[in-house]
Amino acid sequence: MGVGGLFAPVGDELDTVPALALCGGPAIYLFAYVALRLRVARTFGRGRLIAAIACALLWPIAMVLPALGALTLVATVWVALHASSSSGGAKPARRPGRCACPPRKSRRRR
Repeated sequence: MGVGGLFAPVGDELDTVPALALCGGPAIYLFAYVALRLRVARTFGRGRLIAAIACALLWPIAMVLPALGALTLVATVWVALHASSSSGGAKPARRPGRCACPPRKSRRRR
């Protein structure tokens, strides 16, 4: 088969199982990430959840597009997720030597 057989069907439409693997794999990973973050840190971010839903919704579309087009859509979701998480979510850095916690009361012996 070789490399030629591997890259030959890029223009063909994907069957059900390859389309599910292409779109469902990232969706399952992102849903699991959201669930683990909710369980461990008790925080809920919308970016990965939206990306997971978008990947899951791409499954029917991936079956009618050429394989390269479906891969492009999934990659676009990933790039948009990483671009949105790195652009506006940065917190300002704390000044060195400053503690973010409230000051402790000193307990002196008398």
